[in-house]
Amino acid sequence: MNAGDVNELILNLFRQILQAESSIIQRIEGFNGDVNLGEKGCLLVFTLPGLYQFLESEVCTPYLAFRQRIFQGTLNADLQRIGGQVVIISSTGKVDTNQYGFRNL
Repeated sequence: MNAGDVNELILNLFRQILQAESSIIQRIEGFNGDVNLGEKGCLLVFTLPGLYQFLESEVCTPYLAFRQRIFQGTLNADLQRIGGQVVIISSTGKVDTNQYGFRNL
């Protein structure tokens, strides 16, 4: 899976969240990991390992490649076109333990 594919997968997830699609909301609510709805002024709060776990069955690539592809892509620019953005909520100085939030612009 290349950077564009990973970004498209994440973009689709965030698009579904913006549209409050019940199937994705239920899936997130039932997920036992670092992906949570409606916290800290965001629609979704997550860590990169948590996001990877949530999408793992669809990603088909190891975590380190997934993470690299996110940073190689144009995710935030693409998200802005649909009315959202990813922000750092809590920085630990390490990408894997930072807490990120997806919110409306």
